[in-house]
Amino acid sequence: TSWGGGGARGPPGSAPSAAWYPAPGAGRRGGGAGAPPPPPLDPTEVDELHDELAGEFLHGPERIARSHGTTFLLLRDSAGAQEHARRVLELQAALPEAQRIPRIEAEARADLAAALILGGELDGAAEVLTPITTLAPERRAAGLVERIVHVGRLLSTEPVRTSPGAIALKESLEEYTRVAAPRQLGGGAARLALE
Repeated sequence: TSWGGGGARGPPGSAPSAAWYPAPGAGRRGGGAGAPPPPPLDPTEVDELHDELAGEFLHGPERIARSHGTTFLLLRDSAGAQEHARRVLELQAALPEAQRIPRIEAEARADLAAALILGGELDGAAEVLTPITTLAPERRAAGLVERIVHVGRLLSTEPVRTSPGAIALKESLEEYTRVAAPRQLGGGAARLALE
């Protein structure tokens, strides 16, 4: 069988020749030599998969900013993480209350607290966490619990680990995650990729 270039596939067990592989674009709509051009897109056409179930494919600016903030945390870039986490909170605050996503805001607050700790701002971290301490255990989603666990780990590092404020905050966060619904921890200690 020839694909894309006219070459034949070798005998079973042998490495195929380069000509056996499809030509670039041959498997895509409108790709490949001699293929007809794709029909023009109709902007009014409804694509149920992507338009009505867009949650898997389309993220709003607050989710994108949150993802960027988490990336900066992975890089241990306090300033960058703070900037994006604060952006999430600003975007959420600008929305009507019915359109806000509490989970996104809570996770952004946890990321902001972690970024503040990286920057040595312990008091600011404690303050930004205050609104999420009242969340009922069953509303503490896995992503939030993992972020809180990460904040607790940062409180055990230099230069903050020996300060009374860090010790008290770490203890309160341990209690926060302990009483979270067991399903949020998946039966064991959730390990965050932010280590």
